[in-house]
Amino acid sequence: LSTFQQEGIARTIENSLELMGFDPVSARLSRHAWTIREGSASLHLAYAEEQATLCAEVHLVRMDGDTDRCELMRFLLKENRHLTGYGFSIQDDLVVVALHIPAVFIREEGTSALFLNLLKECDIYDNQLVNVFGAKWIYKF
Repeated sequence: LSTFQQEGIARTIENSLELMGFDPVSARLSRHAWTIREGSASLHLAYAEEQATLCAEVHLVRMDGDTDRCELMRFLLKENRHLTGYGFSIQDDLVVVALHIPAVFIREEGTSALFLNLLKECDIYDNQLVNVFGAKWIYKF
């Protein structure tokens, strides 16, 4: 995967990752998928060519038997009402923040700023989910 040069939207996404200070080749999982880790959050990017859409997901925390799921879900639903552009969801036992960006809006500087802000917000949210609702960190520090 490190031996080819990206083109089009994929190149723009990789340039955005570089602007953020990440090595896009190391982050590359496939031609249209990347993962970066910042602090306690993991940002997963996948570009769907057919839909011309970039899906960005941050996996925040894991829920287990000690997690107050009812209150956590109530909190996430309440927060979703105030968020613009992204939202919380649950995938199996993971709390995820998802954001979809149409290709026509993907620009290097704007996309990198959006991802940096998303990671910053998620760093606040994951601490709250662990400290208030008993969720667990996904990664060990």
